Amino acid sequence: MPKLSILAALKHMMQLISNHWRLAARFSMPWLALLAVLDAWQFLNNPNDSLKPEDFQLNVAAFVLIAVNLVATSSISVSWHRLILIDEPQTSVKPFRIDQIVLSYLRANFSIIMITVVPLIAIIMASKYFPATLLPVWLAVTIAIVLLSARLALSLPATAIGRKDFGLQAALAATKKNNFQILGLLIATGFIIFGLLVVMQILISVMHSISPNLNLPASLILGIPFQFAVILLSAALQTSLYGYFGEGRKF
Repeated sequence: MPKLSILAALKHMMQLISNHWRLAARFSMPWLALLAVLDAWQFLNNPNDSLKPEDFQLNVAAFVLIAVNLVATSSISVSWHRLILIDEPQTSVKPFRIDQIVLSYLRANFSIIMITVVPLIAIIMASKYFPATLLPVWLAVTIAIVLLSARLALSLPATAIGRKDFGLQAALAATKKNNFQILGLLIATGFIIFGLLVVMQILISVMHSISPNLNLPASLILGIPFQFAVILLSAALQTSLYGYFGEGRKF
């Protein structure tokens, strides 16, 4: 069973993004522009809400935004995985790609969400009712679910390139005895995303100090490169782990 090197995997992810982000921007930006428009629609439907996640209310606009976001990230991820893993010609990738491969990816992605994200949300929502003595248990269960989600997600690149013999069980079997390594890679990626978020919030605060009316435009405009970076980091993580564990590629 191969043992993952966190630093080697992280370096490989950064190299993938550095080498291919321009090509990725071509099939990502139409979706991200649409999501920015829907973000504005969501805000205008709830003018008293901020753009902070904790103030995000579920309504028609919110449900549409969540659905389109899931389709968009799946479409972008499929194009990314196929670009990296099988060198798919970019001339064949049309804007707003929704083909049979994307639909298969969506189904696989939704299955993982139902297995991991839904229970995780339920645990997080219930955590405020837990006594303090149970918080370590809650934290351990949360980490276990996040780790399970990352391991199951290795099947997604396989789905994107049309491989039918590498499903959820195969993903779990391939990543056995690498829990700490994968968790370390997730933490490192999370720190990068957090750093990008801090930078974005600082820029939004600067624009707000110039004029409060710039808060929404700044949030929407800066949100595009931020979301692009988050999607690429997530897709590159999946691609790297799948290539290493699913195809035996070396970093």
